[in-house]
Amino acid sequence: MAQAVRGKLIGDTAHLAFEVAWPADSPDDLTGLGWGDVVLWFAGRRHWVSDQEDANDGQGDPVRWTWIDLVEHLARSWAFLRYEENAPFGLVADSPENLRDAHLLKSINGRSEVEVEDAVHAFQHRHDLAAGLKGLWLPPMWMLREGRMMRLRAAEHDLWIPVHETLQVLEDFVGEVLEYSSAKSSARQAYAKKAWQNRQLAKEFVLRLRTHLSKEMLREWTPEGQAPDPWWGDPLSEDGSPLMAAARLSAPLTEDTRQEIVRAISDAEVWRDAAWRATKDVAGSLSLNAGREVL
Repeated sequence: MAQAVRGKLIGDTAHLAFEVAWPADSPDDLTGLGWGDVVLWFAGRRHWVSDQEDANDGQGDPVRWTWIDLVEHLARSWAFLRYEENAPFGLVADSPENLRDAHLLKSINGRSEVEVEDAVHAFQHRHDLAAGLKGLWLPPMWMLREGRMMRLRAAEHDLWIPVHETLQVLEDFVGEVLEYSSAKSSARQAYAKKAWQNRQLAKEFVLRLRTHLSKEMLREWTPEGQAPDPWWGDPLSEDGSPLMAAARLSAPLTEDTRQEIVRAISDAEVWRDAAWRATKDVAGSLSLNAGREVL
């Protein structure tokens, strides 16, 4: 293997980490594509190595590839990794790789098996880091948000770590690739950099991800005279809102049942806010009266 420079460990090997080294003798045209050596660590083990049989033994040399591929993939998938928690059509499986089981694909009424399979394929593609590498097969590295935690799954093992920790590791890896590849900038490097800078999607689309509702359903379920934001809450907030959670978690149920649940949560929120305002008014009045008595 050629001499490598600028070796760096990004992340925590006990959770998720990229071990990166850049060859000193990389051709200019490959430098601009982020040509380098990477080991992906997952749960204390090397998960991506050049020979996957070595990975089974916890060993293995780095994978040499054009890592601008992964930058492009992360730019396209970023909002989904950050906000999407539901599989298409409310499908539920014990693991993302099992979403294509035949009985699941046939279980959605009113949708063809091909339509469901295409949607599931797109979902799996954007939640698997390995799917972003062009012309290279590596074992899947699944990332699925579950509340404030990110479920990482690889080699039939699961690990839950905070969402912000996962995203920070990915952001730092992208920054490292873009910094190295900028030394010999290429058209793809410029495209990948721009795509990464524009990775955040519009609020309306993020709201659809966080509620698992179509554009039409969002319009119909939002009370007349109200705007989706702020009625549903800020979709870009870290925790979302009770209304978003109610819509998302009820995804496997019928549309009518989901709407009833959302309305019940909305009514409860209105009552809670009114009660809170009344409590503050009473507390303020008592405080004022107490002050007058002292005087």
